[in-house]
Amino acid sequence: MNKTRLMFIAALFSSAEVNAEIEARTAQKAWSCDIREENKADQENFESCWYFGAGLGFTYLDPTRNESSWRIEDKSDTGWLVYGGYHFKPDWFAEIAYQNMGDVSAIDRNPLRNLSGEITYTVPTFMVGYYFDLPALSKNIIPQTPLDTFLKLGVSSIDTQPEPGAISVNKNSEIQFAFGFGVEWRFHRNWKLRSQYETFDVDAHFLNLSVAYIFGHDEVAPVPHRAVEEPIDNVVIEEKSPQIATAVCALFSGSLKGVNFKSASDELTEEAIEILLKAIKELNAYPDMAIEIHAHTDWQGRALANQALSDRRALSVKTFMINSGISDERLSAVGHGEVQPVSDNRTIQGRAENRRVELRARDKSACE
Repeated sequence: MNKTRLMFIAALFSSAEVNAEIEARTAQKAWSCDIREENKADQENFESCWYFGAGLGFTYLDPTRNESSWRIEDKSDTGWLVYGGYHFKPDWFAEIAYQNMGDVSAIDRNPLRNLSGEITYTVPTFMVGYYFDLPALSKNIIPQTPLDTFLKLGVSSIDTQPEPGAISVNKNSEIQFAFGFGVEWRFHRNWKLRSQYETFDVDAHFLNLSVAYIFGHDEVAPVPHRAVEEPIDNVVIEEKSPQIATAVCALFSGSLKGVNFKSASDELTEEAIEILLKAIKELNAYPDMAIEIHAHTDWQGRALANQALSDRRALSVKTFMINSGISDERLSAVGHGEVQPVSDNRTIQGRAENRRVELRARDKSACE
């Protein structure tokens, strides 16, 4: 069995190991309905999800009363809420919620009766929300943070329960306008922390903090597999001197232009596959040359998501090269996320240059 055939068999086993590594790491890194991935407006790659949350907060209640002897004493209280929602597009979500907003104290001003009571508030709501990309809207005057800003509008039904029933409360309609805004922090692929302010009609206000669990599945982008156009057995490894041509050293000394991926995934484009096949031909001619694969992203999106994406892209390139006949021992892959820009992230051209793959020779001492 010749040397090339042995290399091919070894590559098959190495490929299986790397694919398993990609699957394991992607299962930890790929997040359902994440709006902070690269090119978040790409509808095709967005995965919708359901979520459920609960929280606590502070309320301010100012009921509209009929003319009576009752006086409201304490308008603030604590409350709790539960909610469920559906995140159906990158920027849009819909949710229903139930708020128990506590109560306000009331005292009868008639000294002959000397009574006290309370008015309890509960508020079911339905709202539709929209996420704003504040850094993009401000042209990056507002810096990137891990927080996502949202606004939501909808309807509510304020249910007031006075005790005793002698406390009179006006209710203008069964359905009231509801409005809210706040920020979210996606600290885990299945969990997010939300802080928001909500107002219902003009007499009920709620500032709360909640945590939500995100249902869904992780999307594992397929790793492209494409064999070299000639059978591996027919590849002839030319006898070369130990010296490596300057042009070949230059090829493996920095960014490999044109090696791009489909939006927000680690799947190589057709153009990237063609470029990598040319690089693989050069590697076949120098079987002792070892290569480092470095993947980078721009600064758009969450830093943690960018790091995960660059890891998957570096492994995707490595797997493609192994499947095309390069020994696993000659390759190493690492993702750098957004931390090593080569151009200005505030411009479209700069961000495109920062989304790159670099191939570097581990040992350049043999270069001419």
